[in-house]
Amino acid sequence: ARLEGAKEKDLPRAHKQVLDVFEKHEAFSSVQELALLKSEADQLTLSLDNNSALTEEALRRCDAFEDELEVQRTAYARRKALKMSTFAGLMSAQHARRQAHERSRKQGAAPLLQTRLFGRLEIHVGDALVEQEELRRHKVRTLFAILVLECGHELSFYYLAERLWPDSSDKSALHNLYNCISLLRKVLTLGDGSCPYLHRQHGIITLRQDLVKSDVANMQELLKDLRFSEPDSNLYYHMLEQIRELYRGELLPSEFEEPIVIAAREDWRNKVVNALIYAAKRLMEIGDSAGALQFTEQALMYNPQREDCYEQLMSLQARCGQRPAAVRTWIRYRSFLKDELGLDPSQRMSDLYKRIISENT
Repeated sequence: ARLEGAKEKDLPRAHKQVLDVFEKHEAFSSVQELALLKSEADQLTLSLDNNSALTEEALRRCDAFEDELEVQRTAYARRKALKMSTFAGLMSAQHARRQAHERSRKQGAAPLLQTRLFGRLEIHVGDALVEQEELRRHKVRTLFAILVLECGHELSFYYLAERLWPDSSDKSALHNLYNCISLLRKVLTLGDGSCPYLHRQHGIITLRQDLVKSDVANMQELLKDLRFSEPDSNLYYHMLEQIRELYRGELLPSEFEEPIVIAAREDWRNKVVNALIYAAKRLMEIGDSAGALQFTEQALMYNPQREDCYEQLMSLQARCGQRPAAVRTWIRYRSFLKDELGLDPSQRMSDLYKRIISENT
C-alpha cells in the first residue's frame, strides 16, 4: 500500500491484510520480517491493537525484537566509537613518528650505506668509497654479504658462527665472529664515532634496512615486478635492461671458498634465469617471439648449464626462422654435455633437434 501511494480508499483493505498476517504470524518466515511489516503499518497509521491473543503475541514478539535491535545498535555504536578513538590514537602516533623522522633527517641523518654484491664487492658510505684493504679479511667480507642478503632480518650469533666456522668449536667460532663484527663496525663507523648501520643486542645482529641500499634488494624487487606485471613488450624490454645493469656478474665471484656464499651465488643465478625464462614464455603468449628470444638468450648467457634454456632457445630460433642458429645451439648443448659432464643429450632434446631439421620452416 505504501509503494502504491497508500490512498485513503485502500487503507481498510491493507489494514485487513496486515491483521490477517499477524493472526497467522506463527507461519511467518521470521520475526524480522514481521517487525518490518509492523513498522510499515505504523507509518500508514494502521492500528494493530485488537483483542486477538494471536495478534497480541505477534506484537509482543515484534517489540522484543526491536528492543534487542536497539541494544545491538547501542553496543555497535560504542564499539565503533572505541575503534575510531583507537584508530585516531594510532594515526596521531604515526604522525608524530613521521615528524620525528623528518626532524632527524633535517638535522643530519646517517648517510645511506650503498653496496654492490653482483660482479664485485663495492661499498659506499654516503659518497665515500670504502677501500678494499679495509675489508681484506674474507670472513669479514662474507659476514657483510650475509647481512646484506638478510638485510632487516635478525640473525643470531650462533647461526652466523656455525656457518662461517662450521669446523670450529662453538667457543672458537663465537670468538672469531666477535672479532669480525668488531672489524666490520670499524669499517662502517662514521666520523662522529657512531655505527648506525649495525644493530646488535642480546646475541642478535641486524643490518638496518632503512639505511641500506643494495643491488641485491633492487634485483629482488625487479624480479618480483617482472613476474607479476602484465606482459608488455616495451615494459619487459625496459626490465631486461635493468637486469643487465644490476646483474653485472655473479654474486661475490672472488669468494670461492665459503659454502654459504657459493650457495647464495647459485640461488641468485637461478632466480634471475628463472625470471627470464618465465618472461620469455609470457612474451610468447602475446606473440612476441623476437622478445622472447632475447630473454632466453640472456638466460642462457647467465647460466649455460641449464637444459631448459637450450630447449627454449632452440624452439624460439626455429619459430623465428633461424634454423641454422637452432642447429648451432644444439651443437653447443651437445658439446657442453660431452665435454663438461660426459653425458649424452636427453631424448627430449634429441627429438626436438630432429623436428627442427626436418621442418620446412
